[in-house]
Amino acid sequence: MKARILVWTAMMFGGAALGIILDLSWFSGLFRNIYFHLITLVPGAGLMRLVMLVSRNTG
Repeated sequence: MKARILVWTAMMFGGAALGIILDLSWFSGLFRNIYFHLITLVPGAGLMRLVMLVSRNTG
């Protein structure tokens, strides 16, 4: 059980770190643009709600 939690945690932090590194190297202008983040907040929140609904219904 502890190994599964450790692997899950490593994948979460590793994926987040890789995402930030790739964003900074490929899209550095958008990464620092507050307007881009405010515009993409609404679709991102909608997609997150959809994912939560699907995961709740599918297990």
